[in-house]
Amino acid sequence: MGRSLCGWARWPWSTTLVAAGVPEVPKIWTELAYESVRLRAGPEMPSRLDALYAFADPLEALSFTEVTGNAQQVWEGEVTAGVPWVLVDMADFEVVEPLAPDEAGFRTAWDTACERASRYWTPGSDVTLGEILVAGTITLGRRLELLPLLRSLGLVES
Repeated sequence: MGRSLCGWARWPWSTTLVAAGVPEVPKIWTELAYESVRLRAGPEMPSRLDALYAFADPLEALSFTEVTGNAQQVWEGEVTAGVPWVLVDMADFEVVEPLAPDEAGFRTAWDTACERASRYWTPGSDVTLGEILVAGTITLGRRLELLPLLRSLGLVES
């Protein structure tokens, strides 16, 4: 699979997709770059393309829904024993917009995305915003809501 994905990154294809009006080409291009780095850095790690996303910190999870502007529910959960997961640094994920929608622009965007992806997949001990990718089942517990959570942490008075 690694070879076929890396082989897919043909610069004219990106510009053809843009010319055809395909939406979100920079997002797709960025995800492919991150996937190609994952395949080299640790093919056993769950792929962003087929994973459940989780956070270790409930406040970060609730903040994520605010950042994206998409209303989403946040639940406590537990990864099923034996299910592969990996901690990555979400601060190093960003859709790379090419400076120009041509081959040179997409080549540069690919290179930039690959640099960021290397930090994303191998964050070391300095994780800014921990994101957990899970390749399997998570057993859900209770739904988290912001105000009760802040109260339970003593950050807001009852």
